[in-house]
Amino acid sequence: MICFVQLSIAQSLLSLAPDSAGQNDTVRVAITGSGTQFTQDTFIIILTNQDHYVFANSFDVDVKSDELMEVTFAFSYQDPPGWYDLNVRNALSQPTVSLDLKNAFRLTSRLGDEMPDIVRSTPEYARIGDTVNITVTGKATQFSQYDTNILMLLSDNTSDFTAAQTFHVINDTTIEGVFILDSTLSTGFYHIQYISNYLEVPIFIRHSRSFELLPRKGTAPEIVSVSPDMAAQGETVTLTITTFKTDYTLYPPDSIIQALLRDNTFTYILPDNSRVVDSVTLEAQYTFNKNHTPGVYDYGIYINDSDFLVEKRNAFTLEKFTSSKSMTSSNFRIKVYPNPANDILFIETTEPENLTLTLRDFAGRLLQVKKVPDTQRYQMDLHPFPAGIYFIEVTSVNHRQVQKIIKK
Repeated sequence: MICFVQLSIAQSLLSLAPDSAGQNDTVRVAITGSGTQFTQDTFIIILTNQDHYVFANSFDVDVKSDELMEVTFAFSYQDPPGWYDLNVRNALSQPTVSLDLKNAFRLTSRLGDEMPDIVRSTPEYARIGDTVNITVTGKATQFSQYDTNILMLLSDNTSDFTAAQTFHVINDTTIEGVFILDSTLSTGFYHIQYISNYLEVPIFIRHSRSFELLPRKGTAPEIVSVSPDMAAQGETVTLTITTFKTDYTLYPPDSIIQALLRDNTFTYILPDNSRVVDSVTLEAQYTFNKNHTPGVYDYGIYINDSDFLVEKRNAFTLEKFTSSKSMTSSNFRIKVYPNPANDILFIETTEPENLTLTLRDFAGRLLQVKKVPDTQRYQMDLHPFPAGIYFIEVTSVNHRQVQKIIKK
C-alpha cells in the first residue's frame, strides 16, 4: 500500500528591500517570504521599534505571488530613528499566521537631534459652531520656506477632519489657521496636523490630542467651574464643582465618580470623599501629597452604569510644595482682572511693597519677570503673547501667590 504524506512547509520572512530610509521618507519596499501564502489572505504589515509602530498603507499592497509582495511605508519626523522589526500577519482567515523578521529595516535621522516638531498650539479648545484662529508654535521648523502649507484637525477617535480655511505664516516657527467648526464634526479630542513640502521632501508634523472640540454651548452637560482652581502639595481642599444640564439627584451617590486627570499621562487623583449638593453641584475633598505630580489637571465626572461622562480641560492647577507657602499671610491678597483678558491685565494687592511679577506659560516656561513699583494697582501688557492659559506669580519678601489667567 502506498501512503501519501502531506508535508507542512514552515513559513518565514526572508528579506525586505530596500531595508533603510530616512525620517519623512515615503518608500516602496518588496517583502520576500519562504513557504508563505500572500495570495490567500489580506495581510497587516507593521514595522515595530520597541513600543512604536509604523503601519504599511493597507490600500497600496501589491501581491506579486505567494512569496512576494510590495507595500508602501510613509515615515514622519515623529518616527524614532533606529532598527525596526517587520511583522506580517493575516487579517481574515484562521488559523492566525504571524511572521517576524528581526532588525529588518533601519530608519535614519534626517536632521540629527533637532527635528521639526509642534511644541504648542492655542487655543486648546472651542465649541461646535465657533470660528477659531489656532496659533501653532514649532521648533526646528522653517514654515516660511515650505512650498505649500496645510493645517488640519484630525479626530482622535473618528474619521472626522477639517482643514484651515485661511492660513498665515508669521515666521519660521509660528503659523496661524482659521477653522470653521461646523456641526458635521464630532466632539472630542483632535490632533493638529501640519503638512507641507521642503526641497521636494514631504513634511508631516503632528501635535497629538492638543485640541478639544466641545458641544455647542447649552446643548449638552458640561462642567462650568471648579472652585478653588488651585492648591499645593501638602494641602487639603474641598472643591465645589458646578455643572450645567445635569441632575445628580437621579443617581446613587456612590455611583458618581470624580477625579483630577492629567491629559495623556493616565495619571489621576481621586477625592477622599465627595457628596451631591444639588442637581448641578458636587463637592469633593482632596488631600494632595508630595507624590502627586504638580501641573495642570482636567476635571472629570463619570457615572457608573450610564453613558454620562463630562470633562473640563485645564480646570485645576496643583503647585509644588515650597517653604515659602508656609509664609503666606492670610492678610495678603491679590486681585487679577479682567480674566479672561485681551491685551491688558490689572493686578491689585493689599501689600504693594517690594513685589515681583512673574509670568509663565501653560507649560511652565518663564516669559517675563518684573519688579513692580510700590503701587496697589499695576498694569501688565499681554499683547506680545498669543491666546492661551498663563500663570501670574506675585511674590514679596514673605508672600507668594499664583493665579491662573486666560488670554483671549
